[in-house]
Amino acid sequence: MTEPALALAAAGYRVFPLTIDKTPLTVNGFRDATTDPGTVGAWWRQRPAALIGVAVPDGTVVVDIDTYKPEYKPDHGLRLPPTAMQETRQGGWHMFYRTDGRAARQTTGKVAPAVDTRVGGLGYVVAWQPEALLEAPPETWAMAPEWVYEPSRAKPIEGTIVEGTRHADLVSLAGSLRARGMTESEIYAALDAVNRERVKPPKADAEIRRIAADFAKKPALEEGELVDDEPEAVVASDTWPEPPAEAAYHGVLGEIARAVAPHTEAHPVAVLGTLLVMFGATCGGARTLYQGSLQRTNLSVLLVGRTGMAGRKGTSLSVGRDVFRLAYPDLDKLWLPGVASGEGIAGHLHRHDGKQDRPYEPRAMLVEPEFGRLLAVMERQGSTLSAALRNAWDGVPLGFTRAREESLVTVHHVSLLGHITPADLKSKLTAVDAENGFVNRILFLAVRREQLVPFPAPPDDVVRPFVRRLHETILQAHDPRSMNFEAAARDRWEAFYQDWAAIPRFGLSGAATGRHEAQVARLALVYALADRSADVGVAHLNAAIALADYARRSVIWALGDSTGNRHADELRRMLADAGELPWQQAKLALGLRSSADMAEAAAVLTDAGLAELVKVAPATGGRDRRILRAKGAKGAKGAGDHARK
Repeated sequence: MTEPALALAAAGYRVFPLTIDKTPLTVNGFRDATTDPGTVGAWWRQRPAALIGVAVPDGTVVVDIDTYKPEYKPDHGLRLPPTAMQETRQGGWHMFYRTDGRAARQTTGKVAPAVDTRVGGLGYVVAWQPEALLEAPPETWAMAPEWVYEPSRAKPIEGTIVEGTRHADLVSLAGSLRARGMTESEIYAALDAVNRERVKPPKADAEIRRIAADFAKKPALEEGELVDDEPEAVVASDTWPEPPAEAAYHGVLGEIARAVAPHTEAHPVAVLGTLLVMFGATCGGARTLYQGSLQRTNLSVLLVGRTGMAGRKGTSLSVGRDVFRLAYPDLDKLWLPGVASGEGIAGHLHRHDGKQDRPYEPRAMLVEPEFGRLLAVMERQGSTLSAALRNAWDGVPLGFTRAREESLVTVHHVSLLGHITPADLKSKLTAVDAENGFVNRILFLAVRREQLVPFPAPPDDVVRPFVRRLHETILQAHDPRSMNFEAAARDRWEAFYQDWAAIPRFGLSGAATGRHEAQVARLALVYALADRSADVGVAHLNAAIALADYARRSVIWALGDSTGNRHADELRRMLADAGELPWQQAKLALGLRSSADMAEAAAVLTDAGLAELVKVAPATGGRDRRILRAKGAKGAKGAGDHARK
């Protein structure tokens, strides 16, 4: 579609790219549309299959008819004079009219069944047949409409939005309104009307305002940058987490990450995290560090970023694999994709237990580019996957016993490398995952594409100077040895440990960093091995702290102040807006039928010190009324503020 897009731009049409489902691929939608050939060419070179969106020119109204026949007579008194027309992909029509500002303001939205409008400055159409538009450029659309749309005549959208679909439907509506260029107040007004008329039971006003604010405040990208196809997660901060200190790039792995950075669109942190996991996996469990418990080099790292071009998580995986293809080709033999159960992990290791005169291979690297799938599997009744991954990180025996079959693996070295989007992470990670310690065994690293590299080169020549050094380092790490902190590193650890203990933690983000000190110790061991050091020094500890601190900031960015209980999160927002709520009113506003669900949501907030439950005697007598009142708590934001001091 590159050539048609450029042709339309040359003819004076302001164009921008769309997904196959007509969703804008630029953050500001049609407001980013342009006639600049350089920008247009760059957009479609990045996404050659992108559809062409045409921003409706100022002073122009496009009537969108989903199904059109010559005898079709829209009701509500709508009269459509002849004009320039373009057939759509679904067999409908776009009809173009010139109009004045007054008519444009009144000609927005649905006109009749299967008929709505797009107005200059407030909408866009899809160029299914670009050549047809080229025959009728904007200056020929001069026929004035014989009608002025009256909002009071508009037929309301039919159908009731019920519990279970309320949030998704309202978010979808907010996204489409924002794509049309509406302001926060306009989005709120539209959502409020739908909420009052169609949502059963209605959502709390505070939630409607939050949805409107979330969509209205999304920042614009730089010119030429595309957004991803899926919605962005609601996060604690609109600001991208501050990058890790330079100390995180210590040693050969950091040098490789920096060396390939100019030649790839992958985030340097994504490359570094991938290399650390792969290196730790190849080292095996021969070298250990005792710090509260025995720490090994098997890491669990989850790259959190948008999918596709906006995140480039897969690119970092390819770069890492290319590096180890040169330095340690046997890494591919450790690759374990598509795990669906704890039994699958144990069974894989059991099959490599030394039978048929083969040496036992305890190492395995679980690679899951769709980590949301694993989170969904863990939610299934009877799933052993979460327990197996926790035990694998800890190094305790893995196995299962069932009829005619049993497996017990006592020596293993299982690493994990996963990718997930912020939306998937926030929607699929639960309080159960936090409580059972699954999330705090994972390092979450926020990643994104930071540059455009139209012609990336294979990293072979760039990393070749590091290959021999990395290969010999891995082989040396196979020699069994217990490692310790050097004297100066012990002092650094003590200072770090005291500082970390003082940081407040709350909700999912607090739970996800609950094993922070163990993660730092484990990372320090990996950095020390990469340096071929006899023990862990200050430089290795500083590198580990720098990366772990970035992981903590990434968690706060991705999860915000979520408690892991969606009803509790919504209740907290309601209390922040109202101050206090009667129990029954809160239950109704949350759309809960079960008293147990309401009690659980309230308990999450009261246990965290975010709310209190009081009983108030009515003035007229009778039973005491239960009131939920908001209480102050620093939560995740407070933890982030503390760390920045």
